[in-house]
Amino acid sequence: MGLKRIAAPLVVVIALLMSGCAQSPGVAATVNGHVIGDYAVQQGAAALKTMPGAASAFGITDFGGFVLSNEIFSLIFDAVMPDFGITISDDQRDEYWNTYVPADNPVHAMWTDPRTKAATRGFITMDMLNSMASQSAFDGTAFVTAMTQVSVSVNPRYGDWDQTNLDVASRITGGPAGPLAIPTAFQIPT
Repeated sequence: MGLKRIAAPLVVVIALLMSGCAQSPGVAATVNGHVIGDYAVQQGAAALKTMPGAASAFGITDFGGFVLSNEIFSLIFDAVMPDFGITISDDQRDEYWNTYVPADNPVHAMWTDPRTKAATRGFITMDMLNSMASQSAFDGTAFVTAMTQVSVSVNPRYGDWDQTNLDVASRITGGPAGPLAIPTAFQIPT
């Protein structure tokens, strides 16, 4: 009888260790040692779902994937930009966002809502970097190669990180968990 009492909890502990959850419950991803919290991803996704026009403006079908992917990219950019002599301040992001997304547009709140700001930061930075690379401000190919060298781990609940394609592959569909490809400039519907 004593062995059964020990065996049942031991099986649960082993299952948790094998799933990766026991090591970092509440962690959605870790990028270069920086943690992206699961709760923050869930809150960001919930906020996006309630923002009129966000899904259609950005083609979002997986709100959690959108938030997580853009937060991952934000941290990857922070790690790589200094090596290329690139700095982008939040004031520059503000100006950029306000230029393309007027304050009366419902999706403007993506940048001002604290639940979605980190993901939107990644999204804005990506678009700014795309613009700079298209103007030959830096070597975009070398930049993307440097991005693949940044340490990223994703909680298995969200999928598997593909270091080569800079993508979180969904364990459910096998496809991207969110819009993680380096996109072309975004267009905000008016």
